[in-house]
Amino acid sequence: MHSKVFTADNAAMLLIDHQTGTVSWTHSHDVEDVKKSALNLAEIATAVGMPLVLTSSQEDRRQGPLVPELEEIAPKAFADRIKRTGIVNAMHDENFNEAV
Repeated sequence: MHSKVFTADNAAMLLIDHQTGTVSWTHSHDVEDVKKSALNLAEIATAVGMPLVLTSSQEDRRQGPLVPELEEIAPKAFADRIKRTGIVNAMHDENFNEAV
């Protein structure tokens, strides 16, 4: 096994804008599959103790709140989510960068 393997100790799971509105705008994949995949990734990160960073953009607008099941799966990550205000690219948000 090589030494450059990602593990729960040297990686993080970043789930960006899995919001009720933004997920519904998906046209390339089935919306339920997109949602299920995000929830599965959150479950995996939680199960192996990998840091999970959630972010959202303008939850009070058309983007909507984060998918509510994320709160059930990862309550701390959900509560600590980075709420961006108008910044489209998450990496351009200082709070998101600090969390990462």
